[in-house]
Amino acid sequence: MDYEAVELLEQEAAERGRRRLFIWSALLALGWVIYELTAQPNLGVVIVCAKFGWNDARTAWWLHRRDPKGARGWACFWFYLASGLWKMAITAVIATFAVGFVAGILEQGLANGRQGRPNPQPMPPWFPGACLTALFGFLLSSLATLLALWLAWRHRVRFWLSSSVHGYRRRDAWPPYEIDWIPANQGGRLLLTAVIVIATPIIVTLSILLGAALVHVFGPAGIAVCTLALMVVVPMLLLSLREALKRRFIATVPWQCWSKEEAEDAYALENAFE
Repeated sequence: MDYEAVELLEQEAAERGRRRLFIWSALLALGWVIYELTAQPNLGVVIVCAKFGWNDARTAWWLHRRDPKGARGWACFWFYLASGLWKMAITAVIATFAVGFVAGILEQGLANGRQGRPNPQPMPPWFPGACLTALFGFLLSSLATLLALWLAWRHRVRFWLSSSVHGYRRRDAWPPYEIDWIPANQGGRLLLTAVIVIATPIIVTLSILLGAALVHVFGPAGIAVCTLALMVVVPMLLLSLREALKRRFIATVPWQCWSKEEAEDAYALENAFE
């Protein structure tokens, strides 16, 4: 990348930092207003979690609108929307674990101070909302990922998921990558989540049915085989399925998703006016 491109990226990062500070202030204020008006803290936590997936949702819509190939645009739309839902869910998970950890520390500290039996500390009122956000966020993310994979299989699309695409969306620059700069592809995390959420219940159910049959034939040895399958075979199957999907649907370079000719044509058109 040349000096002008680097300077442009630095200016964009500084502007993004200022916008992020303003957005977070407005978001926290909105959460407080909603809580005061509705007395529903769960709505506030959903809004805060949604902020973490907002960029991906906006980029999803931009890719659908901007991509000259409609089928590829729709596939990328669902994949980036799945990423936004995944970020919402993971934010809620972090919040729930953080609250549980802090509550445990406070409970132990109060017990040590009283030298008596610890009293359970009540969970904050927004805790159920965070749990539901995590549950439905992962579920909806997995369903959106499946829809994206179906469109990708039908139209021969491979996905490129990177936060760098947000910068191209802000500048409305197409295609959303540089030929000489390749960031990391983050699409594998969506495949792993979808495999865990959707394939795990199916594989576990089949393992239990197989275990029941083995128990009927072999007795207690069948229980041991079923337990071994759940502890060893199931994770191996899930990881193998994820790797197979990754090889088929996740691009190793951006131009496996958006063709390299599009980038070369864009650069040629840009250089023609210099």
